[in-house]
Amino acid sequence: MRLKRLQLHDFRSFSTLDLTLSGQVNVFVGGNAEGKTNALEAVYLLATGRSHRAVRDRELVRWGAPAYLARGDFERPAGPLRVEVGFSGEGRKVLRLNGLPKRRLSEIIGQARVVLFAPEDLELVKGAPEVRRHYIDLQLSQVSPAYYHHLATYHRILEQRNRLLKGGSQAEAMGLAVWDEKLVAHGVEIIQRRLTALEKLSRWVALAQRQVSGGQEELSVSYQSSIVGDSPRASREATAAGQNDETLGKAFRRRLEKLRPVELERGMTLVGPHRDDLRLEVNGQDARLFSSQGQQRTAVLALKLAEVEFLAADDGDQPILLLDDVLSELDERRRGLLLETVGRVQTIITGTDAAPLAGRLAADVAFYHVARGTITPAEDGRAQ
Repeated sequence: MRLKRLQLHDFRSFSTLDLTLSGQVNVFVGGNAEGKTNALEAVYLLATGRSHRAVRDRELVRWGAPAYLARGDFERPAGPLRVEVGFSGEGRKVLRLNGLPKRRLSEIIGQARVVLFAPEDLELVKGAPEVRRHYIDLQLSQVSPAYYHHLATYHRILEQRNRLLKGGSQAEAMGLAVWDEKLVAHGVEIIQRRLTALEKLSRWVALAQRQVSGGQEELSVSYQSSIVGDSPRASREATAAGQNDETLGKAFRRRLEKLRPVELERGMTLVGPHRDDLRLEVNGQDARLFSSQGQQRTAVLALKLAEVEFLAADDGDQPILLLDDVLSELDERRRGLLLETVGRVQTIITGTDAAPLAGRLAADVAFYHVARGTITPAEDGRAQ
């Protein structure tokens, strides 16, 4: 997978951009707030249909403009691909695939696949459970439209169920049981697919952690389920239960029934995949609680390198790697391993200085200068 051309119109700081990417590795160099991250955000948007920084599409429109459009031309084994994502002046999201209008994000996500590594990803270890859920959900959504469908449907059901729960004792009379069954049906599919993905992902995570740490650290990833409990033993039980839809479904229903009085009191759903987590352990200890800052950074890097392998293993095509000013956050050992991966996949790197990359990258490298909403090839081939 390669991005050949990126076009932007009234997107963030870009009034108009028409950029041809010429290298296997493309380095965007410029000062802070000049537009480097905005460009990576546009590539991420084309792959997922959503921004990783904004909640609403209107936030992506350049100040004073009524709408935006992002267009990407990709090269892939299956043939050329053009993806367009935008926001119209009438307040509607615009989605087109090879020129044909699309109505749902599920028709866009995963057509072009990316792995984004940004400074905020350092929260993968020590941050809230929703950060780790997003990590696994994004990978699965890019390789499986069915997973994205179950996830989107589950959250719509969850919103409706929570609305009913806020009605207190009237909720049961208003058909809460019907929503319970829908919640279980889609929730079981989500958990099953997460568990299957983790079986593959955990092997790459462990390998990457050993490489980065010089064989000194073991990193394991397990599923922490709100259905069977949150202890390490319960995590193993969740994995075992996930092998059987019926068993997992029964456990889900039992938890809903047990927690119903508390849910009615609090007006929210307290059990399900939206409450689950990934448990990360370094050398057998909870990484969130006991690992050092260096170990946490190693674990995050391992998770991102494993993500590249997971997406590539699905169809044999490498994803595009987006590195948003993260090299300065890593020490020499971690930076070195990341740059080894850069040599295998098309990569877009942002930074304020090209010096850390000097002599570290393959020959097929293109440098670009980013300033005030413009991106231009460096005249001497290397931005300073």
